[in-house]
Amino acid sequence: MRRAMVVLLVVAGAGAVGTGCGAAAAAPRGADGWDPRIVPIARKVEKLRRLRFKHPVRTEFLTVAKFRKRVTADEDTITRKDRREIRTGEAELRALGLVDGSFDLFATVNEVSGSGVLAYYDPEKSRIVVRGQRLDAEARVTLAHELTHALQDQHYNMEKLRSRTKTAGADDAVVALIEGDATRIESEYYFDLSNRDQRAVDKAEGFAGNANDPVPGPEMDSDAASAGIVGALFQAPYAFGPQMVDVILAVGNRRGLDRAFRHPPITQLQYLFPTQALHRGIPVPLRRPKLASGSRRLVADQPDDFGAADLYFMLASRLPSSISLRAADAWGNGKELISRSDGRTCVDLVFAGRNRAGGQRLGRTIRLWAASMPTGDVTVSRDGLTIRGCDPGTGVDGPPNSAEDALLFAAIRNTFVSDIVNEGAPVPLAACIGDRIIERPEFAGLVATAEEQRAPTEDEIAAVGSVLETLIPGCD
Repeated sequence: MRRAMVVLLVVAGAGAVGTGCGAAAAAPRGADGWDPRIVPIARKVEKLRRLRFKHPVRTEFLTVAKFRKRVTADEDTITRKDRREIRTGEAELRALGLVDGSFDLFATVNEVSGSGVLAYYDPEKSRIVVRGQRLDAEARVTLAHELTHALQDQHYNMEKLRSRTKTAGADDAVVALIEGDATRIESEYYFDLSNRDQRAVDKAEGFAGNANDPVPGPEMDSDAASAGIVGALFQAPYAFGPQMVDVILAVGNRRGLDRAFRHPPITQLQYLFPTQALHRGIPVPLRRPKLASGSRRLVADQPDDFGAADLYFMLASRLPSSISLRAADAWGNGKELISRSDGRTCVDLVFAGRNRAGGQRLGRTIRLWAASMPTGDVTVSRDGLTIRGCDPGTGVDGPPNSAEDALLFAAIRNTFVSDIVNEGAPVPLAACIGDRIIERPEFAGLVATAEEQRAPTEDEIAAVGSVLETLIPGCD
């Protein structure tokens, strides 16, 4: 799934730095350089994040049309290299059984960027750009999120933080830390609003029930999470990052979070399973797949790692989320090679578990996944840790399972884990319960309530509580 992420960057980056979209009307500025309308939000964010702004942050409000033009790309402006990347990304996703033959990666990413993003912080210009020009409750919550990014940038230098990452998985983990922290402050800001304003935000975001559900937060539209695997990849830092940050804070307090920004997580596993964020997370040694005879490697300068979250979404596209998540939790490392031979694009993957038992669990699950793929589309080694899949072409059907459902399933599990840690339980106990509870039908029932966007009943909550009590003895 590395190519899909590359295209996300191609499209979003091309739009965000574009200059031909027309300038917005200048926002009013006070004597101190702040837009007076933003000052109350900024002061609240300072209090919630317990950091002070070093200098004012410019805020630019764009019309919906101008904003969409800013964050999307025009197909006529992308380069031939970008087009090759897009075609390779589509072929990779088809080879792994993640999309159907009619899937259009460029259009999907543009749709996610154009409809899903409500605002963004531009670290190069130290400014916030907002979609729309009304400062209603939804916009104020969005600004709380983006102002948190501005605080992060002023204290930790976001561009430097990301420039030091050495793998795609490490970059994903840094984004999850950044977004998890901002989403945490955004949520606290939301809960400080009046009931009337909370209802207005809920209505604007299309949430019919429980505002605590770990579904896309106020900065993102639900459209982003409904765009299949691309939406899931786009949304993962928002869905998993907050629980990772909660665990870091529960164990290390503010100093622990500060350390995390100075020495950030380096793998997707550290946000897919939040207790792993407390460890160094160095992947086990693993060589990339060998190039098959007569094949030509594609895009040699791109990252070759295949992270735990990538693996989870791949497995969950055809297997139950519980089985897929337990396998992805055992991830120790993953490498990818995309090549072309005889006119076909092929993907070679190799994995290792964190330990012997993890490798066995991972191998068993990958073999199950391979057996669920269309006949002849993939081959897998006897131990299940080496995969080769080739693009079946445009006549292929899509996967049977929803990436959005997989995202929600894992986010709810992670919420359980972070809540248990926050209640003072030992971290190993929380990790063990998180590993085991996802197999219980009571947990599946709770996930179903979130999919329906309704608050669970007292009986449903009590049922899950009873399961937790039965799991504790076996995890001591």
